[in-house]
Amino acid sequence: MANPRFEIELTQYNYDTRQVDNLGTVSISTLARCIKAEQMASLIEGYLNGGGGDSPAAHRTIAKFFTTTHRTLQGAAVRFFLGVVAEYSKEYEKTWAGFTDARNENAGRVAKKIEEMMADEYIPFI
Repeated sequence: MANPRFEIELTQYNYDTRQVDNLGTVSISTLARCIKAEQMASLIEGYLNGGGGDSPAAHRTIAKFFTTTHRTLQGAAVRFFLGVVAEYSKEYEKTWAGFTDARNENAGRVAKKIEEMMADEYIPFI
């Protein structure tokens, strides 16, 4: 079995046998070094679309992980997450008229508030 801290066990549902097939494992470190930003966005989208990522328990697990990693990476993680939110706000404003409904309206408003707060703050890279 893969060590969940360092490896991802790849599985796929087989509709013919109605079982989950094990496809092997991939090193998280190797994947992280190879993945591009667009692929990361698709990976996050798939994670959220799978149903488990947008929950308080998942948020807590990810936050707890980053509070125990290297201090430089803690700052990088916060810059990354807040940077994504700030950029989302800018993109949201560009497409606001055509792509807003009750499912994403509050997300856009909150992202804008965070972007405005970040204009006054800076998390340095140390």
